[in-house]
Amino acid sequence: DTDWREFVERFGERISVCHLHDNDGINDTHDPLTDYRSIVDTIDTTYNVFEMKSTTDIEACLTNEPTTPQD
Repeated sequence: DTDWREFVERFGERISVCHLHDNDGINDTHDPLTDYRSIVDTIDTTYNVFEMKSTTDIEACLTNEPTTPQD
């Protein structure tokens, strides 16, 4: 496993889009990513794409409040 910071340190100048979502490491669940600000602040991209399942998930990201994942 490589920490995302190591990846950014090595390839950061080549990153132009960052696709952000959270998952459990097994399934691609697209859970709300409430702690995205440190990632967005660290990776200097032109665009950040947040992939969520519902407007409730988007609200959870913007308010930094975890929600129960929706089916």
